[in-house]
Amino acid sequence: MRTNNLNTREARACLMAGRLNDIRPSWIASQIRESWQRCLSARLNPESLPVVDPVSADQLKELRAQNARLCDIARIEIKNLYSQIAGSHFVIAFATKEAVILDSVADPSFSAIAQSCGILPGSHWEEEVRGTNALGCAAATLMPAVVHASEHFFLDNCHLTCVANPIFDHADRLIGLIDASSDCRSRQINTVALIRMSALHIEAELFRDTFKARDFKASDEGRLNCTTVVWRSCFRAGAFEVVRSCNVRRGLGISKILHRNDLPQHKNRGNRKV
Repeated sequence: MRTNNLNTREARACLMAGRLNDIRPSWIASQIRESWQRCLSARLNPESLPVVDPVSADQLKELRAQNARLCDIARIEIKNLYSQIAGSHFVIAFATKEAVILDSVADPSFSAIAQSCGILPGSHWEEEVRGTNALGCAAATLMPAVVHASEHFFLDNCHLTCVANPIFDHADRLIGLIDASSDCRSRQINTVALIRMSALHIEAELFRDTFKARDFKASDEGRLNCTTVVWRSCFRAGAFEVVRSCNVRRGLGISKILHRNDLPQHKNRGNRKV
């Protein structure tokens, strides 16, 4: 549930006065308050917007080359996502793990606003230079982020609502970010869920691409790599996030899972807890 406008105004008054300790928990989400604190610690001034130049054309080309396969997958996904919310005054962006936008696609009705706000390929959205914003917040916390209107640190973005989600590789390392931004007066129906699903689609496609050459068949003498079968089945069932999280949190990166030596015989796999 979003905080109401009055509470947000009260919280923002505390930000402008540098009194974050006076912000009541009910006024604003803890994620926003913590982001504001990080911005103040980085010596940003909410009344003084810094000039942040985009990366050069050559640097952008190099960043895309460094993330070539990820960019290819993300480009397809943001186009698919755009097709679902076209006409809703949105811009969809894909960024590096450092929150530098590599690609974006904007609804024609929102394109001019996106450009004026700097939501363009090559633009920086790191929290320490652009203040509280969804891309920067997601990069800093490794968590999904929603920043609405005056929750942004700088006033120039206070007419936006931004939703971002981190993208992780098979070892649970941050590798990119995906974001949807719109006019804060537009309805945000299902945007958070759509962005989350897009991030999962990118992660799943990267997993398939990374391990497509690996052996997914039964090993010698009928021993079955049951964990591999679980991964394959979970892709079919759309449960990639659940299994990745469970195994990585236990310290089992996917590359390790696929090559474990202590897996049971095929006849016993039904008794194993996964």
